[in-house]
Amino acid sequence: ARFERLLDARRRDLSDDPMPDLAALEDYADGTSGELSVLALDLVGVETPAAHQAARHVGVAWAITGLIRATPFFARQRRLLLPADLLTSHGVNPLSVFEGRPEPGLREVLREVARCARSHLDAARQPRAEVPRTALPVLLPARLADRHLALLEATDFDVFAGTPTRQAALTPLRIWWAHARARY
Repeated sequence: ARFERLLDARRRDLSDDPMPDLAALEDYADGTSGELSVLALDLVGVETPAAHQAARHVGVAWAITGLIRATPFFARQRRLLLPADLLTSHGVNPLSVFEGRPEPGLREVLREVARCARSHLDAARQPRAEVPRTALPVLLPARLADRHLALLEATDFDVFAGTPTRQAALTPLRIWWAHARARY
C-alpha cells in the first residue's frame, strides 16, 4: 500500500502545472517523501506509531524544503510546483519566474511554504520522547531541512541568487553530533 501511494503521488511529476494549494503540496510531499520515510522505518524495524508520525512529518518537511530549493531548477524547465493560490495572492506571474526575474511576491510565497515545512518539523519533534533511538537514522534529515531552511531565511528566500552552503564540509559532523545527542 505504501509503494502504491508513492507511485500514485509520483504521477504528479508528469504534470507541469503548479500545485493548486498548500494542502495539495503537503499531500504530494506526504505521498512521496513521507511514505518513503515510513518505508525506511519499516526497513530498520521500527514500528511504533510515534516514530511513524515523526518520520512522516520529517519526510514532508524534507520534500517541501527540497521543492523550495529546486524552484530555479524547475523554472528553467518552465515548471512551477509552488501553490497556485499563493502565487496568485502574492501577484507572482509564472512567466517572470521562468525567466529568472520573479516579482518580490515570490519570496513571500516561499516564506509561507517554508513555514509549512517548519510546522512539520515541529510536529515531528513533538513525540520525541516516544521515538526509539533506532529510528534516528531515518529522522536525521530533519536536521538537514533545518539547515537548508535557515540558509534560505538568511538570503530572504532569494532562491535565484543562490543559497550559500556555509561550512558544507561540516554537515557530516553536524549529523553525527545530532545522532550522538539523539536529536533530530
